[in-house]
Amino acid sequence: MTDTTTLKSDVTVLRHGLNRATWGDDTPRYWTRMSGEVGQRTESGVWLTSTDAVEFAFRHPEIFSSRPDAAFYGSAGGLIPLQIDPPDHRRYRRMLEPLFSPKRVGQLREEIVKLANQCIDVFDQRPSCDFSTEFALPFTSGVFLNLLGLPLEGLDSFIVLKENVIRPSADTEEEANAIRTSAGAELRELFASHLDIRKSQPTDDLLSYFVGLENDGEVTREETLNMCHLLFIAGLDTVSGTLECMFADLARTPELREQIVADNDVIPTAVEEFLRWIVTSPIALRIAVEDVEIDGFKIRKGEVVYILHATPGFDPDRVAVPEQIDLLREDNPHAAFGLGIHRCLGSHLARLELDVALREWHARKPTYTLPADYTVQYTPGLRGVENLILEF
Repeated sequence: MTDTTTLKSDVTVLRHGLNRATWGDDTPRYWTRMSGEVGQRTESGVWLTSTDAVEFAFRHPEIFSSRPDAAFYGSAGGLIPLQIDPPDHRRYRRMLEPLFSPKRVGQLREEIVKLANQCIDVFDQRPSCDFSTEFALPFTSGVFLNLLGLPLEGLDSFIVLKENVIRPSADTEEEANAIRTSAGAELRELFASHLDIRKSQPTDDLLSYFVGLENDGEVTREETLNMCHLLFIAGLDTVSGTLECMFADLARTPELREQIVADNDVIPTAVEEFLRWIVTSPIALRIAVEDVEIDGFKIRKGEVVYILHATPGFDPDRVAVPEQIDLLREDNPHAAFGLGIHRCLGSHLARLELDVALREWHARKPTYTLPADYTVQYTPGLRGVENLILEF
């Protein structure tokens, strides 16, 4: 087991061997500093952190491969299209992009607004709530499970599977991968059974769309399962984590909260600013397939490369006062969704969910704080907050 803290600040700790970075409240200062440092070599691989190095790596998939041995998420074949290189990547991307286009996503607003208010209804008459389990998770998971066509009644078991893939409780990488493998197998079985049902009982959901692709000979069942696997993991964690971090900041910073309550017109720029500030998934993993040098820093063929794409949003040469939250920031060149060919497919949906959450929550719960004895605890891996308690 490798458990180093080569890169460490006051409360941010990167445990390289298990790839469990825990990003604390000091990350703005940390990411600002790292935006000017080209690279570091650690026991687990190379870290690219400067804005120029991050952009170069994302723009050159022919050098930095996304193939499955870069990171294991419970599927030996790799998640599609996240772990597929060109030219095959483009074929899969074309299949999925129409599902998450701005027009298609915009049609979901009414349904998403309804779901947000249903979540708030549960604790509306209480003096507090667990924001993580009573709003962030059921809200974002409900949106995505509806899209996929999976039953909301299975949410608790789905969350367990998601956690076992993203944050397996293990002491070694071998144990972690065994847990991921088991969870991945359960996911595949789950999706396979629902896909089989769609063959005879098609509906208006993503699973039926995938069955249609299978029937047309566009994809195999194995490819379908790897696409579903990716969408499941992404849909059940990234936006919920962003919401948790965002509302933790708002609960601790009343002037920001009051700015949103006073003028809903600030919400679009506020969403972009929180995406820059939080970066729920700040690392992308790649494999160098050839020797390369970036600004004098040499990377060897076969090395694992950690691309810290949180840093462009904290580069003082590109972002004014990066260590400050500015809800009116207009020029916001963050890379929270990644860059290049693997830029997040669900970015339009994520923005819509964050927009709706800010509007509907503050229309009903304009004032909230953290309990006096409460300490924000960030989750390892994809960034979120464990059991965020809000008092009204």
